[in-house]
Amino acid sequence: MPAAGRRSIVGLVLGRLRWVLVEVVVVVTVAVVGYRVLEGYGWFDALYMTAITLGTVGYGETHPLDTAGRVFTIGLIATGFALAVHGFVTLSALIVSGDLTRAVRANRMVRVLDRLRDHVIVVGHGRVGRAVTSALRRNGTGYVVVDRDEALVEVLREQGLVAIHGDAEQDETLLAARIDRASALVSAAPEDATNLVVVLSARALCPTLRIVARVEDQRWCNRLLKAGADVIRNPYDEFGSGLAVSAVDARVVGVQDLPEWGLRIAEIEVAPGSPWAGRVPASIATDLPGVVLLGLRSEHGMRRWHEIDGPLGSGDVVVALGPPGSIERLRTG
Repeated sequence: MPAAGRRSIVGLVLGRLRWVLVEVVVVVTVAVVGYRVLEGYGWFDALYMTAITLGTVGYGETHPLDTAGRVFTIGLIATGFALAVHGFVTLSALIVSGDLTRAVRANRMVRVLDRLRDHVIVVGHGRVGRAVTSALRRNGTGYVVVDRDEALVEVLREQGLVAIHGDAEQDETLLAARIDRASALVSAAPEDATNLVVVLSARALCPTLRIVARVEDQRWCNRLLKAGADVIRNPYDEFGSGLAVSAVDARVVGVQDLPEWGLRIAEIEVAPGSPWAGRVPASIATDLPGVVLLGLRSEHGMRRWHEIDGPLGSGDVVVALGPPGSIERLRTG
């Protein structure tokens, strides 16, 4: 992939200079033929004379020139100068337009993508997508943004972020985001239909990938789950609930994560074989002093922290508060 990126830069430069190169070939051909016809030079002598004239080297004439040959040489020198100016202007326009800078930036992004492992793919960088990437950045998790807005993608790349311009509904775009090496995908597009197709495509490409999908209309929840989403979230419902709780109880500051305190709230399922299975909450708190267990959700319903009187079992869902690192240790065991 990096080699492909370099070829794209070379191709961009050559593409812009193609007419200059054509002009050079035409001028050299005419000059060689002109020296041969006007002065009777051999083919190599004519080519040599053309090279030193266009290059303004001034080594001297291969053979003495008559008046016609000198006039022809003057014209060739002027033509060479015009070609140099044309090439310089073309290259300057390429740099000033920003196309070369964008190509270099894209090449650098490809190299970064090739090094990424266990990253999160964030589809859509609107308000919800920005909140997702902000949280990932705070947690030190690598991520790749995929968005259809080319101007937005360029802005993100200028900021040093890894971003891909494309349609995440297409397999090629997800493969470009290295979905085969990603740990998760967050589909944060504002349209439920788009998120549905993204989930279907991602699940088909990577059956074990963890997929979180945004939903606007609750009627799409079942469709997204059937398509392969592991988690679905309605940002407005969840944030609205937090606002409502804060409004009706003055003692409640908020029910969201607390990034300014370096804390987050998470629900973590105790998987089969987890080292936490069979452990009582007190012993977990000893191993993870930064984590506070708020409650436990199981097939028997929700129990608050002081109502947990036995060990954790497989399938129980722990509601915990703590620093991101400690929460990750609780998740991974």
